[in-house]
This record gives sequence, structure tokens and C-alpha cells, in this order.
Amino acid sequence: MVIRFRPGKLGTKPDALTCRWDVYPKEGSGDYASINPQNLRPMFTNEQLASSLRASTLWLPALRGSLIMDTERLQADIVSSLQSDPIALEHLSSNADPRWTTSPDRLLRLDDCIYVPDSGDLRLRILQYSHDHPLAGHFGQTKTLHQVQHQYTWPGLTEFVKHYRKSCTICARAKPQRHKPYGLLKQLPVPEKPCNSISMDFIEKLPPSSGYTSILVIVDRLSTQSLFIPTHDTITSSDLAQLFVIHVFSKHGVPSHVRLIGARSSSHTSSGPLARHWI
Repeated sequence: MVIRFRPGKLGTKPDALTCRWDVYPKEGSGDYASINPQNLRPMFTNEQLASSLRASTLWLPALRGSLIMDTERLQADIVSSLQSDPIALEHLSSNADPRWTTSPDRLLRLDDCIYVPDSGDLRLRILQYSHDHPLAGHFGQTKTLHQVQHQYTWPGLTEFVKHYRKSCTICARAKPQRHKPYGLLKQLPVPEKPCNSISMDFIEKLPPSSGYTSILVIVDRLSTQSLFIPTHDTITSSDLAQLFVIHVFSKHGVPSHVRLIGARSSSHTSSGPLARHWI
């Protein structure tokens, strides 16, 4: 490649280079090459051009070789791990579900995607290959998930990709969080005496026992003493207050602090069903 300077009369607008007297002769003559031969120099040597040509010729076979090598080893490990996975054994022995098929290379496929058993580091290697590989580029959660789902599948894939993406240190440095910094953890104060601070929670949707389907759990934060009070799923605020008076107030008085975990709060009345909320 050779750079040639155009005389001023051939340019649309003279600039600093075309106005130099030591580069061009007067009147814009075309004899500048013979007058200033030092201004005509090749940009690349023959050795540089030859090495560049070899690199451009060999990059595609080298790229394909690296991809095929990783994929073949990974798929061989997947095939060898299918016999130890219960989900894979169930669908290998039964052809009831047409979505599950076995390819000629002995891979188990779900909707034409390779099923990856939960064995060793197979799933982790796929995430490393689809996210950390130089050809992947550390995509975000959505693009990484789409990249994996294009070929592979397993139960809980979305959550697996989500946690792996959050644990990537390179992404954490290059893509900082936009939310406010998290505050310091604050430990709850130690109660002054027993039954001065309690917590209340419900255990619901239990099998009926003597007509009860829920348990109200009251725990003293200082002594960790617990009360398990049988109740119903349809308990109202007035019923809860009655249980509190019978089992807590009548024995220990009014506590100074009550922490409601998974508690219920009514609307403005005390007789209707109660809505769930977390405090």
C-alpha cells in the first residue's frame, strides 16, 4: 500500500499539506514524486504483508477447531452421565412423551435441545462456555439464557443462569449495579426480660386435625420459648386478638414489641378475611 499526495490543483480545497513548498513545486506541477522521493514510502513491508495473509487464511480453521473440540468433549461427558440421572433414565426407557427423543449420537433431547444431567460440572461448563468464552463476550442474563437455550436445557435453567451471571466478577466490574448501596445490617436489640418481645407467624394449609388447619406460632425472642396454638385458615383479626389474650396477655401481660412475620392485616373492619403481607 502506497500513499500518494495529490497536487493542489487536483484537490477540491487546499489544506496544510498541499500548501507546503517543500513537498510540491510551484504552480502545482505533477513532478513532486521526483523532487521529493522520501514522501513515497510503503506502509507495510513484505514480511508484514505475508504474515497478515497467513493469519487471515488460518483464523477460520483455527476457530472451528477450538469450537468443535470443546463441544465434542462436552457432549461425550453428557452421554456418559445420562445413565446416572433419574430423569434421563425415565425418558430413555420410555417413549411415552414425544417431546423427548434420542438422537443418533446418543444424546437425550427435549424439544430438540440437549438435556444436561445434574452430574459433576456439566452445567457449569456450559455456562462458562456460553458466558465466559472469548467468543461469548460476557452477555447479560437474557442473552446468556437465550444462548444456552439454543442448544441445551435442564430443570431450573433460568435460575441457574441468573445466579451464575450475578457471580461473574468480570461482569461485576464492567457492569456496575445501578441501585443505591445496601445499608449496614442492624441487629435486633436484646429484650430486657422474657416475653417482652415476641414474634408471631402462621403455619397454614395443613391437613385437618380435630377441625384445625393452621397453627399460630408465638416465640419469645429472649428465651426462645414457643407456643403452638391450633387455629383455622379463615381466622379473622378479632379471633387473633382473642387467641392473643388467652395465651399471651393472660399469662405475661402486654409485650413491648411484637414482630409479625408473614402476618395478616384486615381492612378497616375486624370481621372480614385477612390479607397476607410481610413485615
